[in-house]
Amino acid sequence: MVNLSLGEDYTLLIGHLTALVQERFDKTHSHQSSAVQDFCRQFYAPAPLHELQRKRIEDLYGMTVGLWDFIRHYPDRAPRIRVFNPRFEDHGWQSTHTVVEVLAHDCTFLVDTVMLEVVRRGISIHSVMNNVYWAQRDAQGEVQQLTFGLQGNGQREALMHIEIDRQPDATLQEALTQPLQDTLRELECLVHDFASMQNHTIAIAEQLKPLQPAPSDASLAEVKNFLNWLVRNHFTFLAMQEYALVERD
Repeated sequence: MVNLSLGEDYTLLIGHLTALVQERFDKTHSHQSSAVQDFCRQFYAPAPLHELQRKRIEDLYGMTVGLWDFIRHYPDRAPRIRVFNPRFEDHGWQSTHTVVEVLAHDCTFLVDTVMLEVVRRGISIHSVMNNVYWAQRDAQGEVQQLTFGLQGNGQREALMHIEIDRQPDATLQEALTQPLQDTLRELECLVHDFASMQNHTIAIAEQLKPLQPAPSDASLAEVKNFLNWLVRNHFTFLAMQEYALVERD
């Protein structure tokens, strides 16, 4: 069912969209019809209503089918990026913007990282729609069930749809797709190492010993307290570098 708490306009819009999905999928892909209708209701729930309303219903339908096809098969579980200029003859919908779509494991900083990579190239962002869900997939990566919400089974995934300034077709792969893939690989390393960096910081605090000549106990306690304060979600660990202090002469 449509979330009635989102308002009458949202209910009406999603009602039109799901009716179109049912009408067309029942004719060609009836086994997917129910899942795609539920995807419509859930994925667009946090989206700004005015962003949805300014699209023709046919374009919103084409965009939805494209997103569904984008997430339906996810075999290698590596971040997937698609950058394209929507054309009706190629994608089933059209837009005056270039579209960036990202499918990845849900993790900290994901949306901000993608947006910063776009903005730092001097490209304006016109629309951002994103949501996270639990995906149950078979051994080949085909989706079996999606569950939106905080609790679910399977792998936690994030799906983003971002519309930016129109870019020339020839530059899409070189200027956006590959740099985004590189950036998301770096983010994956950062998130993977975040707990290790926190734990290493705690270990450093515990290993601190008075130096010769010894500083005051208050000074050493202040350093330890500062390091322990950092790891209590007061600092974003991006990397760690170690120095060796070598005495000569």
